[in-house]
Amino acid sequence: MHDLKDREEPQSPKQRLISRVLMLCGAGLTVLAAALTSGTVRIVAVGLTAGVAVAVWAYYDYRTERRVPRSDEAAPGRTRTGKP
Repeated sequence: MHDLKDREEPQSPKQRLISRVLMLCGAGLTVLAAALTSGTVRIVAVGLTAGVAVAVWAYYDYRTERRVPRSDEAAPGRTRTGKP
């Protein structure tokens, strides 16, 4: 676990801000869906809203994460198949 932390690069402040705004907007929309509906519609609306919010947030974080080459790709003289 410690080895994985060494390779992580933190998000830039702009990316972190956008990520947090997406998270808060998703939470706000979920609360709004719960406040404006009732009964079975509330359960469905909150579930769908929360699911979409989490998916959008995860997709943004996935698309903006910095890629670190694998150790076998970084080695000089090696090809993608792993053969020299």
